[in-house]
Amino acid sequence: MTAPVKPNARTNGCLVALFVALMAFGLFMLIGKLPSPPPSAAEKQTDAIYTAHDAVRGRLKDPDSARFSGEFVAGDTVCGYVNARNGFGGYNGPEPYIYLPPLVILPGDFQKRTSFAEQWRKTCAQPPG
Repeated sequence: MTAPVKPNARTNGCLVALFVALMAFGLFMLIGKLPSPPPSAAEKQTDAIYTAHDAVRGRLKDPDSARFSGEFVAGDTVCGYVNARNGFGGYNGPEPYIYLPPLVILPGDFQKRTSFAEQWRKTCAQPPG
């Protein structure tokens, strides 16, 4: 009969190292699956403004020329101003817009500019510039 092999220090060290490595890997995988914290109010507003920019650009003749200013978020709505090139290649100056997802409302959508101003007052609670 053969005598049982006694574990030596080297074998114990390898087992400990393997255990530590497996624990570290498991912890790493667990951390990777944890949900990220919810976005802050500022992050939500920034995301809403960028989404509005994309939607407004979709309505313009020259979307790459769009220059945005004065954006603010009112509830789920984004209100602001856009200046973009017209069909003749010139800029008209900043025009107000309302982004009421998924709708983009521009002054030209109304037969009377006063109708847009009324919609702005109702939706954005600030008069257009």
